[in-house]
Amino acid sequence: MNQTAPAPVQLVALLEQLPGCRILMDPDYRIVAANRTYRTHCGRGVEIDVVGRHCYEVSHGYDQPCDQAGESCPLARARAS
Repeated sequence: MNQTAPAPVQLVALLEQLPGCRILMDPDYRIVAANRTYRTHCGRGVEIDVVGRHCYEVSHGYDQPCDQAGESCPLARARAS
């Protein structure tokens, strides 16, 4: 697994305050930080470690980004805007 720099503490704290599943990822789709709701939801009720893993692998079980699998991708939408 590639090394991912840890997210600043303030960003992690912000993610924890937001409702729903929230993550911060790098340009290569690697999760840098995730709130507890995301970690627990993706772990099917058990909190899992997701930092350093690809968002599409954790969220959907894909081996490629969602936009390349025919789905909407928040990172692709952000890059386009």
